[in-house]
Amino acid sequence: MHSINLWTDKMKKNKKFYPSDKMRWNIYTKILRKIKLNKKDKILDAGCGQGILSEYLQGYNLYGIDFNKNSLILAKKRNYNQVKFSDINSIPYPDKFFDKTICIEVFQYISEPKKAYEELKRVTKNELIIAIPNYNCIGIRSILFKFWRKPFFETINKTYFPTNKEFLEELDKNVKIKYLSCRWGLIRNLFGNMLSSEVIGIYNLYK
Repeated sequence: MHSINLWTDKMKKNKKFYPSDKMRWNIYTKILRKIKLNKKDKILDAGCGQGILSEYLQGYNLYGIDFNKNSLILAKKRNYNQVKFSDINSIPYPDKFFDKTICIEVFQYISEPKKAYEELKRVTKNELIIAIPNYNCIGIRSILFKFWRKPFFETINKTYFPTNKEFLEELDKNVKIKYLSCRWGLIRNLFGNMLSSEVIGIYNLYK
């Protein structure tokens, strides 16, 4: 599992192919507008990285796990009840320990997504929320902006697993899909799986 801010780190380091800081966006506030959380819920931030999500959930009963020890040093200084070093395929909590689990920008790095999904489902009682980049949109942008194409897709082929709406449906067909975008969201989200920046899957585990 990688830190959830890896995407932003790559953009900072590669100014030639990601030329503007304006391309960076606050994914956390946009996702939180799409979901419902209760302060009484026990919530897992799966792939918490440096713990940025916790800054937006102060006062919530929040836990974090991540596989990056350096990121966890920072996360432990933030607003979590508990932070643990953990692989996403083997989470050190009992069955149904959390009411809800949030997993942001993690699944595009995972070679066995179904296995990771089942493990997240195991520790979650009510609702599992997974947010992933929409690579359908990235493909279109690579054609429109040719200077992105070669370096960007060379990076994807080595580092990322392409994700989109179908990816979330393959994990579990009983998923509620929502879209969000960094810019022109009202228009782009109308085209959903084609043009949105991000796809969110909300899995109801009450059954």
